[in-house]
Amino acid sequence: MRTRLFLLFFSSVCAVTAVYANMRQRWQVDRYPSYFPQSVPGTTVDSEDLNFICDLAYEGDADWSEMQKRGCNVRALYAITTKIERGVALEFILPSEDPVTVFINGEKVKVDSREIVMTDTTRRAYRLSEVCHFCGSKPSRLYSASFDGKLRAGRNEIEVQYRQPYSFYETAYGYFKTSEWLNSFEYELWPLRSWEVSPGFKMNIRVQLQRPGWLKRITTDSKLECSGENLQIPTHFKLPPQSTSENNFESWIKQNTRTDVKLNRRNEADQAIFTTTMTENFPDRLACIVQSD
Repeated sequence: MRTRLFLLFFSSVCAVTAVYANMRQRWQVDRYPSYFPQSVPGTTVDSEDLNFICDLAYEGDADWSEMQKRGCNVRALYAITTKIERGVALEFILPSEDPVTVFINGEKVKVDSREIVMTDTTRRAYRLSEVCHFCGSKPSRLYSASFDGKLRAGRNEIEVQYRQPYSFYETAYGYFKTSEWLNSFEYELWPLRSWEVSPGFKMNIRVQLQRPGWLKRITTDSKLECSGENLQIPTHFKLPPQSTSENNFESWIKQNTRTDVKLNRRNEADQAIFTTTMTENFPDRLACIVQSD
């Protein structure tokens, strides 16, 4: 009799705990996309190379101390032609306070970083989640890396190196169940439309993604899916961090269409290499999801 009562009590506790576990909110950590906003008058962009070296997708129960370590090391390289020598003042926007390194024609330049003060409209439009109470305010912050330099007459290269942390969306969780996640990152391409783009413009995208160990690779492997988002941006629209227009800004972010980006994959030992090339008809945003599948 005591045994049956104990089993009944234990089952009830497990049931209540399971229900409680599934009643909690999903964990969702949204990060801003990164981008290179303003143009330089009298210059032409010949090409853009975006290289992402990305960590293995996070798996396991929600652990913010481990989750925030995952992301991509990014190298954005712009080939620019100008007819005359000129000084420039440029700015790069990113969601991380980690150091940003900039080279102009191979020469390292000084970078001044600061946090951007945003409006509530901006935060809402970038769909920042309020679910992530456990991770503090860092995921909802945006930073500016500004720098001065000199462009010579002819071809120039501007290279920006930085860290892009992953966004996370919990797709499954519960009692006696390990959480499942979508890891993702985004890069805004639309600011490039304010530049003059050469007729033969090419945007080369390369993502180097870490693969699991060879034993685990028998049943699962790293997977990358990217899409191009078209955001229907009004031509008069200001850059997002300074936006104060309630209707225009929020509708701008929400009204978007997606198209799949076809990626070529090859495996090199413990790395999966994904590549694609776009022309001047590039989308407004590159959005990529990293998984182990």
